[in-house]
Amino acid sequence: MSSYITVAQAKTLLGRTLDVYNDSDGAFQSSHLELVIDECEGMINSAIGSRYTIPPTSTNALNFLRGLVVPLLRFKTYNQFTDMSDVPEGVITEYKAAMDTLSKLARQVISLPDQADKTTGRASHIKISTDTTTTGF
Repeated sequence: MSSYITVAQAKTLLGRTLDVYNDSDGAFQSSHLELVIDECEGMINSAIGSRYTIPPTSTNALNFLRGLVVPLLRFKTYNQFTDMSDVPEGVITEYKAAMDTLSKLARQVISLPDQADKTTGRASHIKISTDTTTTGF
């Protein structure tokens, strides 16, 4: 079960990128997308699992993590079905930024907003943009 993004939300946010999940008759195959969503969420949970309850309970933390799922999912979708030289630069840039953020979360350089840290018992109350609008796509 998806914690950060549903198949319906992914379809709305990623649009025609997801046409690669259509079968030979043009019917959308959600099971393939669900596997990629699970993979992306696994990446996030690996980065935050030692510090935070999974899934986080804070609305701000969940929104922040949803903002990371989209570029991971977009990149993984392209990467699965195209040569890397065909992946748009904006997709690669957003993916690298999301991976950098996950690395910072894992190394405790940054914290999830309004989510209690299991190691300290404190929550960060910093304002982090949760804009999931994508650019360069």
